[in-house]
Amino acid sequence: MKISWNWLKTLVDVSDFEPARVSEILTARGLEVEGMTPGAATLDGVMVAKILEITPHPSSDHLHLVAVDLGDRVAHVVCGAPGLRVGWLVPYASVGARVGDLVIRAAEVRGELSDGMLCSEQELGLGSDHETLLCLPEGARLGAPLTEVLGLCVPDGVAQWHGAVLEIGLTPDRGDCLSHWGVARELGAATERACCEPKGEDLSKFPEEKFIQIEDGADCGRYFGALIEGIAVGPSPAWLRRAVEACGARSINNVVDVTNFVCFELGHPLHAFDLDKLTEPKLTVRRARAGESIVAINHETYALCEDDIVIADERPVAIAGVMGGAETEVSEGTGRILLEVAAFSPTQVRKTAKRLGLHSESSHRFERFVDAEGITRAVSRAIWLLGQAQNAPIRVTAVHDCRAVSHVARKLTLRSARVSDVLGVTLNAEVLSRILQPIGFVADDWSLPQIELTVPSWRSDVTREIDIIEEICRGYGVDNLTAAMPEVALEAVHVLRPVAVNPTAYPVVPTIWDRKDRKNFHDLREALMAAGLHECMHYTFMDPSDPKRLCFPSDVRESKPIRLTNPMSAEQSAMRTTLLPGMLKALKTNVAQQQKHCALFELGDVFFTVQQGNLTVAESVPHLCVMMWGEPEKAWFAAPRAYDVYDVKGVLASAFGELGYHMQCEQVDKAVSWLHDGVQARIVFEGRTIGYFGELHPVAAKRHKLDGPVFLAHIDISSLLASHQPHQRVSPLARFPHSTRDQSMVVSADVTFEQIESIVESVRPETLESWRIFDVYRGKQITPGMQSISLTFRYRHPLAHDIELGQTLTDDEVNRAHEVIVTTLLSALGSQIR
Repeated sequence: MKISWNWLKTLVDVSDFEPARVSEILTARGLEVEGMTPGAATLDGVMVAKILEITPHPSSDHLHLVAVDLGDRVAHVVCGAPGLRVGWLVPYASVGARVGDLVIRAAEVRGELSDGMLCSEQELGLGSDHETLLCLPEGARLGAPLTEVLGLCVPDGVAQWHGAVLEIGLTPDRGDCLSHWGVARELGAATERACCEPKGEDLSKFPEEKFIQIEDGADCGRYFGALIEGIAVGPSPAWLRRAVEACGARSINNVVDVTNFVCFELGHPLHAFDLDKLTEPKLTVRRARAGESIVAINHETYALCEDDIVIADERPVAIAGVMGGAETEVSEGTGRILLEVAAFSPTQVRKTAKRLGLHSESSHRFERFVDAEGITRAVSRAIWLLGQAQNAPIRVTAVHDCRAVSHVARKLTLRSARVSDVLGVTLNAEVLSRILQPIGFVADDWSLPQIELTVPSWRSDVTREIDIIEEICRGYGVDNLTAAMPEVALEAVHVLRPVAVNPTAYPVVPTIWDRKDRKNFHDLREALMAAGLHECMHYTFMDPSDPKRLCFPSDVRESKPIRLTNPMSAEQSAMRTTLLPGMLKALKTNVAQQQKHCALFELGDVFFTVQQGNLTVAESVPHLCVMMWGEPEKAWFAAPRAYDVYDVKGVLASAFGELGYHMQCEQVDKAVSWLHDGVQARIVFEGRTIGYFGELHPVAAKRHKLDGPVFLAHIDISSLLASHQPHQRVSPLARFPHSTRDQSMVVSADVTFEQIESIVESVRPETLESWRIFDVYRGKQITPGMQSISLTFRYRHPLAHDIELGQTLTDDEVNRAHEVIVTTLLSALGSQIR
């Protein structure tokens, strides 16, 4: 939100502060100033001049030689602004003045001397108009400083111009600060300065009539309308146009700009209907009816539903709190208006704005709560400003303050002892009143142990005692609180809840992890990073179409995600059932940034629906996803290569091995649809399948616009967390040498490593220390359909680390053990020795 520094100073007297210091004060109070835009130019050295003569430049077709009267002398300037007229009063920057980053100097322009510069509104930082020079009001004294002249024809209490602009980032609960008035109230409390009430009309002098009807007070608690005649729609005066442009809005006309001015100043959105375009001078606040639609002021047609609040005569003329209708908008021919200010339901406005994809200054404020008790101030201010924004007088013919819900002030109890317990400091009655009273809190006696407080109407976010303590903390200053350890003791261990919370209403799946689970997660994360992978963390949401894009069948649980009722976007409108979409999006981001390889992993929960009695609830299941793609950085001594499926298998084996778990892999052909047929394997732990790894299916890769093979693993690690982690075994260094035997054999091409491993392990002698495959050959020297596999075996005495009990194996002992393994392999595989 943009806050003009000069505008802010009209509401609270902080002229002795610099904008940078005020930024620090506001940030310390929770209104974070994210940036500050300084004024585009200084006005020192800029004065009023009158154009006396305009002649064409002899050496240019667009420049002019302009003689200007400064009162005590005549200056000659070369100027390129179009549409100049003799007699205009314009800003003249004398030699030595600074305009933006430019220091004015006397200089020759195409052979003609220019003694100064004539300035546009944009060059002076006073607005956006740069087409021609800034025209000053008649009667201005020649040679007078521009700052003096800008005050002419500017209403009292309105900023003459707008220099520095503060960019404030607000949390959604602080809708009361979405205005200059709200920020001034906070700044006044911080600096112990009183706020200046904006000037407005006395509404009691206007006749009252009933022309507003509210059907449901839950949709609209209060609606104030004013019938105004004598409106002369036209361009806004400079002070009004500069104000709305300083806040980032576009100037439209004087009536619309007044409504925007009040919105930015007081935080109350207003709307003006052309009274002659209404079927009758009466409005009804109601829900939209089936089949109704409206053409909004953006000239788009929107179909309405029965949950939308509308303002209607006989048909909808505005979407309440969001946008007005084009059929009744103010135009150049408007002479009478119905001005409205209201307080709509934040929830309904938010739903409507989100459903229609409309976001406006009005909806931004109504979604965060607009104070119904501040409506009178906003109407009074708007009527007064309308009279200032045109040359002709206006006439208010009737007003109607329609209240559907009477305001009941919220009462809360503040315990002084509780303040001390939470903040760690003891604050007396004087300090508490000095902090809370300036921001609207009222109490009869601040010295009581339990203070009965009345919450201000604009603070809808203050609903509990702890919220008041937060206000005290902001006012006292976080920097003034001393750091101290809380004087509390942990009465119970941090463990999983044995039963669900409130099982009769909403079964809650336990979410607290015990120490062992947290250690397993930490160890697994460390092992994967040690293997060269980088960790990803994504939102726990996904696009409901993601499973289909990944080739998941429609009947599996991954294709039935839990939909969100209030999603951040359509692409994040469901709870994720798999980690794969987030990983593939991360890969696309890296590819777009010209990365040549990616090795990533994510540890996180996926969500499914489970039945608990008669209720369907969400269950979170921890999963691990590993992804590898591209060509890793090669060493200078090695040839380049791309990642393959064995890299994923090796990373998983290494990581699980670090935790002491044995990972068993079984090659499959078409177990899962999201992996390439024949390039996939299941991961088995304690007899059950916990995941799969392999190459991403080409169809899924094409749908995600990914080139090259992508290798993935997706594993349910809940069984690992539930399983007892085995102790790591450490053996001393062997004291006796080993013996090796190599064996090559010809077997069917269908024989897999898992088969060989199973056979060797089934007859493994105690003297076999390790074994591995070191060569696989298929070629001309081997019968088609067969392959040659070479294995190497290492034998050593089982107690070789013990100098007394161990010994060196004899050749006979090694040969007997080796013969058992070879004979079993040949028999089981139907192979022959090569």
